Amino acid sequence: MRNALALKTEDDEVPVSSIELLETHAAAIRVDLNEFKNNFSNAMSRMDGEAKAAVLRLEAQIYQLGAKFAAEIRATAETAKSDLEGLAKRFDTQFQELRADHRSLRDKVDRNHETVLAKIDQTNDRIDLTNEKLSDLDRKVTTIDSKLTALVWVIGGLGTFITVSVMVGKALHWF
Repeated sequence: MRNALALKTEDDEVPVSSIELLETHAAAIRVDLNEFKNNFSNAMSRMDGEAKAAVLRLEAQIYQLGAKFAAEIRATAETAKSDLEGLAKRFDTQFQELRADHRSLRDKVDRNHETVLAKIDQTNDRIDLTNEKLSDLDRKVTTIDSKLTALVWVIGGLGTFITVSVMVGKALHWF
């Protein structure tokens, strides 16, 4: 039995169809291919239409958003303009107040400067008067010093003369 199974040959033959059957199958494939082509064309046309509609919807939405953003930008620009105008007015007011403060401080400094200059002038006048008095006093002191020096010389001269006279008088026995 073993040998019987080992000797069994396999068929190398393939069943062959007839030409008519092949032509029938080719015709059916051609019909199916034409249907598929038509379905594909219809699907592509439908997809093109849907894509165009989607693009149109997107364009409309983009236009609406652009208009909305333009309106918002205009509103923001108006708000910014009014805010800047208010800020400019506030700055002008503050600058005017600062200028007024500056003027008042400048006037106050000028008055203080004039007062200080007047006091300095008074002090200079008093110093000049004191200098004149000191000069007069110096002259008087110099005069007194000169008189005292003369007196000392006179007293010294008289003392010397008297001493010399007494010595000469004693030497000569006049006394």
